[in-house]
Amino acid sequence: MFVFACSLSVSQAGTITGRVVAGEKGSYLPGASVTLVSTGQTVASDDEGRFMFTDVPAGSATIRTSYVGYNDAVVTTDVPERGVTTVAVTLGSDVVQLGEFVVEGYAVGRSK
Repeated sequence: MFVFACSLSVSQAGTITGRVVAGEKGSYLPGASVTLVSTGQTVASDDEGRFMFTDVPAGSATIRTSYVGYNDAVVTTDVPERGVTTVAVTLGSDVVQLGEFVVEGYAVGRSK
């Protein structure tokens, strides 16, 4: 008689979904850079500001989000062993006061 012992290793991983919005307007920010800090995996938000990370190890996860003209945001969430957790990322605008600058232009062609 033969007895086979099998060990199944099932990884406990969940999914993180979310949406990136502009704080003062509440409008969606398409193309925002969203990074899962633990793995370095980066995705871009879609046209409606949505993003998703799959197969995220269960436990605490930190997400860093950036978008040109806005302050970066860092959000920490708990990822379930199976299932989905949803986060809302709100970015505040980063107003920069510029000093004096000069714009120069040159015309090319013939004058009439």
